[in-house]
Amino acid sequence: MACISLRLILLAVLGMLAAPGFGQATDHPPRLRVLSYNIHHGRGTDGVFDYERLARIINDLEPDLVALQEVDRGVRRSGGVDQAPILAELTGMHSAFGNALYHQGGEYGEAILSRFPLHRIRAHHLPFRADLEPRTALAARVDPGPGLPDLVFVGTHLCHQQQDTRTEQTKRLHALFSSGDTPVIMAGDFNARPGSDPMNVLLEDGWVDAVAPRSRIDYVLHRERDPWHVAEVRIVDEPVASDHDPVLVVLEWRPTEHIRTIDLPAEHAIPETVDCSGSFTFRMCVRMDAAPGDLPTLAANKAWSDGEIRDYTTNNEFGIGRESGTTRGFAISVLPDGAWTWNAGDGKSRVDHRPEAADQGIADGRWHEIGFACDQEHGVAHLFHDGRRVAIHDLRQVRDLGAEAAVQLGSDGADLEIGEVRLEPGVLSREDAARQFARRFGEHRRPITPPTWDGEPLRVLAWNIWHGGRRKGRDEGVQRVVDVIRQCDADIVLMQETYGSGPRISGRLGFEYFLRSSNLSVMSRYPIVDVHRLGPAFRFGGVTVELRAGVRVQAYSLWIDYRPSVGKQLTEEATTGQPEAADARTRGRDMQGILEVLLPHLARAPNTPVIVGGDFNSGSHLDWTHAARGLPNHHGRVVTWPVSKMMHDAGFADAFRVAHPDPVADPGLTWSPEFRDSHQDRIDYVYVRGHQWKVEDAAVLSEHVDGWPSDHGAVLATLRLELERATP
Repeated sequence: MACISLRLILLAVLGMLAAPGFGQATDHPPRLRVLSYNIHHGRGTDGVFDYERLARIINDLEPDLVALQEVDRGVRRSGGVDQAPILAELTGMHSAFGNALYHQGGEYGEAILSRFPLHRIRAHHLPFRADLEPRTALAARVDPGPGLPDLVFVGTHLCHQQQDTRTEQTKRLHALFSSGDTPVIMAGDFNARPGSDPMNVLLEDGWVDAVAPRSRIDYVLHRERDPWHVAEVRIVDEPVASDHDPVLVVLEWRPTEHIRTIDLPAEHAIPETVDCSGSFTFRMCVRMDAAPGDLPTLAANKAWSDGEIRDYTTNNEFGIGRESGTTRGFAISVLPDGAWTWNAGDGKSRVDHRPEAADQGIADGRWHEIGFACDQEHGVAHLFHDGRRVAIHDLRQVRDLGAEAAVQLGSDGADLEIGEVRLEPGVLSREDAARQFARRFGEHRRPITPPTWDGEPLRVLAWNIWHGGRRKGRDEGVQRVVDVIRQCDADIVLMQETYGSGPRISGRLGFEYFLRSSNLSVMSRYPIVDVHRLGPAFRFGGVTVELRAGVRVQAYSLWIDYRPSVGKQLTEEATTGQPEAADARTRGRDMQGILEVLLPHLARAPNTPVIVGGDFNSGSHLDWTHAARGLPNHHGRVVTWPVSKMMHDAGFADAFRVAHPDPVADPGLTWSPEFRDSHQDRIDYVYVRGHQWKVEDAAVLSEHVDGWPSDHGAVLATLRLELERATP
């Protein structure tokens, strides 16, 4: 690529500084109403269990989040009812329950009510002595919506019998919830007075008592570094419904953001001349009050707005875009739902990133930072949203992003603000993106740090999701795909027929995401630290995943030729050798080409464990044995399928057959849950290579309560890494 002279042309944008009424929807910053209420297992001081009375008190206070203490589930003293769902129904809220102890045939503990859906619900058991009641802290993640951050809400109830135990419990609460990037609000009955040792553990080490100076033993706390401001405190004098008064705190979110906005038109907001023949990073900050309804230009070095808007949703693509997407250059825009979108073209081909606003929105009245890094060495683009690397896209077809092109910011008639535009040489790392974003926007908005592997077995899913998972509905089908991945708790997903649904699926999962081609992708719970562009992009590609410091695995997604039809071959009067020969001419040729580039690549890191999974469109010689020739779809034949034999000879183990060695007892059919009348066979696989792997289990998934979304079953392999056997 030639040196590109990038001279910023800044168009006058009507209404740029503020849309009518922008920032004036309310007279105060976004608010959150948090209630803590010990309901005395539902029994009032009059001895009556009156849930409608409790719900009326809660509803009158209009809380967004409620921490309830002393909640019964199936306990005899309260009639064996499940109290949290009852109160949730009466208040119109979501609920979760956390067990602290078993009592009178049921459970007793904490509950959360929330106006917002609850995610990642977990009950953390707190320290206690054997002669005292166990206690717990119930935590859930919530997304309160525009203007407010995602947060962790914690409800707890501490020991009432012994102060030293309470102190140990607050130490545990601090250890659990004081760190991390996501804001935390903690509420409950602490059974401790202000100034006591248990509370000093928290209040002297970064926690704020939002109820002070009216605090007694019921609290709402937030971390000092999370920019909440206490707008109101109400302690309701209600002596009958419970032996505790409800405590309401109204919190305002007041983050500090220092963004240097650009007055349009302006000159030289980015360097006038930048050498883009190598790698570079482009970033910008943008603020919009509402979704645009079309595709306005945010930044482009091509005539993006000249192209007509089209819905490109087909079996092999997804989403809204402009026809100018194939024009040489890049464009950053806003989708009609308020999500950002990125496009790159070379004059013939295009690549697009089209996420959802729920995951990567920018039209909510807050400042956001978006951008990309063009990595010429590896031939990929890293995409960033609010300090988080949200995707890695292969640029095999569109590496030439234009020559002698100027960058246009904004477009006529768009109600938005732009600031802090930067174009710099080099590739921004995932870690630097998060660190720099937090420095500009505050620690409270630092993106979530990817988890660290805990040493438990890895769950690897290989799945052809069938035309982006959209055969069962543009949105419903994709959600079913997400449901399956969540329910099986996969750590790494080797996906085929991704077809534009990748950003939606990875965004809903919160996974790292590499798009090798429109067909192939890899998604990972753990950080992707390298990409491997080996073989034809439509057929093969992979990543290196860092499970934790010093522990890495390589994971590859594969799809090879679906021709010829095995079912057709077998139903014709063919000799035993003919299926093998026909397979070798198509799928065997594909596999041979892939192994010719893969094996030398793996030889450079011989101690790195390897996974290859996907849609091989071919049977296995481990299935078509003499013992299995009587299976209905084997037609009495023994077939040494060349693809599986090549993988075996290259040192790969078939995880399903390791876990289930008998093909008669466990055929493991993956084609096709959708077409039961067609030839049924096992054609999707997870293969492992490396002495560190131990296959603990493998299964074929093909059921969803609302209907399986794909014509392929998904293969889930549970793999243990025996690191003590690995050579340093």
